[in-house]
Amino acid sequence: MRQLCIGIVFTLISTVGFSAESCPPDFAPFLTKFESSREFQRQNTHFPLAATYVDGSASPEPRTEMYMIESAADPKYSRAIYPSRKKQAAIPFEKKITSKQSVIRMVKFTKPDTDYSFAFTFEQTASCWRLVKFEDYSL
Repeated sequence: MRQLCIGIVFTLISTVGFSAESCPPDFAPFLTKFESSREFQRQNTHFPLAATYVDGSASPEPRTEMYMIESAADPKYSRAIYPSRKKQAAIPFEKKITSKQSVIRMVKFTKPDTDYSFAFTFEQTASCWRLVKFEDYSL
């Protein structure tokens, strides 16, 4: 029984140590890792993920619609996948990072001379940064 308890404690310590090492505490290195790994993106996305888009067909003028993305398996999740660095360069996007609070960052992408614009909001937790909201401003 004692060996089992020691094994469980060792496993917990190892897991906590791995999590801390695998998630950079500062936002810039976290974002670099988030941009380069879809698996890391899924692991660090809060589900259900709050999302919005602009309904350009609404009358008399476009309006913002809210919805939830339930999981990475949700078909709507494909709209909220963070663009890789390769895609950012190919489009090309302008990227702007703003800080709403010390624990909240927004990364906004725009494509010059178009209405193509969307944003990702991240919140810092005790263990990592997490994607908590996706906003698509495009018409």
